[in-house]
This record gives sequence, C-alpha cells and structure tokens, in this order.
Amino acid sequence: LEGEAFFKVAKNPNQPFIIHSSGMQTQVVGTSFNVYAYKQASQMRVTVLTGKVVVTDSLSGQQVALLPAQQGVFDKQQRKLSVAAANNPQQSIAWQQGELIFEDASLPEVVDKLGVRYGTSIQLHDSQLKKCRLTVSFKQESLAEALQVVAALTNSTYANAGGKVELRQYSETGRAVNTPGAMNTPATYWT
Repeated sequence: LEGEAFFKVAKNPNQPFIIHSSGMQTQVVGTSFNVYAYKQASQMRVTVLTGKVVVTDSLSGQQVALLPAQQGVFDKQQRKLSVAAANNPQQSIAWQQGELIFEDASLPEVVDKLGVRYGTSIQLHDSQLKKCRLTVSFKQESLAEALQVVAALTNSTYANAGGKVELRQYSETGRAVNTPGAMNTPATYWT
C-alpha cells in the first residue's frame, strides 16, 4: 500500500489479512484501523480503532502489537518502529470527510500531511520550527490559506517557489531569521 486507507476486517484465523507498505507490514486479526503510508511522508502510521493488529518492520523484523487507541509509528529515516497513544483515533479517519485534524501534533507531522494533501514539498528552514506543536484542523482551505494559519501559529513566514514551500521563523523585528527560539506551548486554530 502506498497512500492512506481505512480497513474494517472480519476475523478469519485461517486466512490472515496482511498489508505491505514500503518497509512496514501490518497483520490484521479482525479489526478496524487506518494506515498512513505515503511515499513522500517521513513516517508511516497505523492507528487502531477496534480490535488488534501487529505491525512489523520488514527489514529488522521488529514487531509491535496495537490495541484500540494505539498507533504504530514507523520513522522511515531512522527505521524505528514505536507505539504511541492515539488519544482520539477517529482523527485518523477524518481525511475520509476531507478534514485534517491535529491535536498537539509536531509541526513536521502537520507539514508532512499538508504536503501530501496538496501535492507539494513543505520544508522547515529553521530547526527550531521542528519543536513547535500545534492543535489545528483544516477542512476546505486552499494551500495558501492553510500555510497562512500555520505561519501565524508558529510566528513564521512562507515562500512558495517551484512547487516547494519553505517555512522560516520570524524575528521580533518581523524579518525571517535562521536561528530563532521555538514556541514552547502548542498553538491552536480550529476551522
């Protein structure tokens, strides 16, 4: 699987249901869950709504078993598979209604999903921006509108050139700078 899909699978011990996603394998044991596995995304995620799934790193063989309200997160660069709480697992399937919902999400996760949605690469110029956390939701916004919200919440600016977007942190003087301090508290915006 490359992309994102929601599955609702009936239990059948004689015929396991297995999903292969570039470097990650998800085995299902009667459940409903969401798989986020875009080629350009830095992480793949499996979020369980009901039942149980087992996620495996195809190269190392590392496995994690996931129960409802848990999320398996596979970092592609570090080849690290971990388990995280999914405080509101329904958020993982909001994309089916055209929504992106983030609660206390890292800015890299937010721009990753915005990049996938709008078919562009969004880069964080300043390392401090990677420390920002956001609570934000998007419904029908254009890319420019979504970027304006993110820029306002992170005290940054953006530029779109050649199909790539770059976010830069503002200084107190209102100019973009290379090494500012990051926001220490989550910013919030609901549409």
